[in-house]
Amino acid sequence: VEIAVLVAAIVVGAVLRFVNLGGVGLNSDEAVYAAQSGSLAGNPHFTSMFPVVRAHPLLMQAILSPFYRHGIPDSAGRYVGAAFGMATIVLVYVLGRVLYDGRVGAVGALLLAVMPYHMTISREILLDGPMTFFATAALTCMARAGRTSRGRWLVAAGGCIGLAALSKETASILLGSACGFISISNLLCR
Repeated sequence: VEIAVLVAAIVVGAVLRFVNLGGVGLNSDEAVYAAQSGSLAGNPHFTSMFPVVRAHPLLMQAILSPFYRHGIPDSAGRYVGAAFGMATIVLVYVLGRVLYDGRVGAVGALLLAVMPYHMTISREILLDGPMTFFATAALTCMARAGRTSRGRWLVAAGGCIGLAALSKETASILLGSACGFISISNLLCR
């Protein structure tokens, strides 16, 4: 049953995130991030209008820049956002499995797959999708650290928090949560 629910989550999530991605033009934020990616790639259509550091941090724009090297593509970056959304669905399964069991992970993945807000941000060129992925990865690493008492999971969690903050600045609030978790769980003193 667990595997069937997980497969359903992946299939439904993929349909909701990938089907007809180019059906509607870019919104204002998407246009800024896509054009900034083109500017990072040196695309002459964008370099004069969009400076490299117009919207920061630059992790998503750097990832997207190869797709915006030539021409004026609209929806290429949306596929990257949708891929981050799909990866987050799978990661929620892993997190649920680490914290509880596979059934909880599969139900969590299915709920995230059909969650309207997550589906919407995963279909757009926005910073929230990658930030959510890396924040979920950090939580997964923290949970593994709590289960195994291995310091390398804390290092991985720190790296994921850093990538989340490089995706969107608001993720830096995770530092306080991570420090609180470490102090309460007493991981460093074991």
